[in-house]
Amino acid sequence: MATTADDHKAYYPGATPVHLRITGDRRTGRLLGAQLLGARDAEIAKRVDTYATAISYGATVDGIADLDLSYTPPLGSPWDAVQVATTAWRRVLRTSSTDVEVGITNLHRGHR
Repeated sequence: MATTADDHKAYYPGATPVHLRITGDRRTGRLLGAQLLGARDAEIAKRVDTYATAISYGATVDGIADLDLSYTPPLGSPWDAVQVATTAWRRVLRTSSTDVEVGITNLHRGHR
């Protein structure tokens, strides 16, 4: 499954896509890894830090999807790219019986 989330609300100028790929343990739901690709100004480091912290604390993908992250339209979206990726993983997990790995590219550009 491929999806993309914008780095901030699309109606603000300069929104750029963030491509994410997360891997989780299908049995336990635990986040195992994440890869992100985006423009220099897309706050990639912030998002990597979110995943790195979650992994170091043994967080589940569901737990990350439910995080209460900061939001302001010029800098983010109500559902951050981190949460878009985890929500997509969760959706695929519920419909798949194989190991789940989700690549994020081309989700509805800035709309949820």
